[in-house]
Amino acid sequence: MIGRNIDTEIISIFAENITEFLSILQIAKKLNKPYSYIHKKINEFLKLEILKKIVLGRAHLCTINLQSEDAVLLLSMYELEKKKSLLKKNNSLEKKMASLNKIKTEALMLTAIYHENKILILTNNQPDKKKLHNKIKKLLGNFEVFTKEEFQQELIKKPTLLYNHTLLYQYEKYYEIVGEIEQELKIRNSLLIT
Repeated sequence: MIGRNIDTEIISIFAENITEFLSILQIAKKLNKPYSYIHKKINEFLKLEILKKIVLGRAHLCTINLQSEDAVLLLSMYELEKKKSLLKKNNSLEKKMASLNKIKTEALMLTAIYHENKILILTNNQPDKKKLHNKIKKLLGNFEVFTKEEFQQELIKKPTLLYNHTLLYQYEKYYEIVGEIEQELKIRNSLLIT
């Protein structure tokens, strides 16, 4: 397991809500760390473009930058650890993952997500969706297959899909798909707009 350093802790906050905007003070409080230390680390993340910021009065509100390869890499590493932890606790899911791994190269899977005891699988288009559904319906119990566009629309309508999930396959692809609608998600789910 990758050690929990401050970079990982900061990324974990944004991984749990990729639409969130937080001040440096809020991040420091969430991590129970000194403001000056977090301020230094956040400035490093901003220089590397892992985070983006908007200035609101005297506060700098930070959010994850899904267009940054470094951010996606750090998020992916966090998700890998989360997946390992989940699979240790959930033996039936581990067996389903083994089944998925057998067909993932022949099937047309873009990514797979575990959300509310259901496996969500993304594919390119309707014909691929039908093929994939037919291949896996006997392997998995509770699952749903989406095209990329259907999933993006679902994320916009149902932002809870952004939280309380574990990525199972192709983490970078998931963040690429979400990154395509990042702006809309952040506007719709931001407390700044309400």
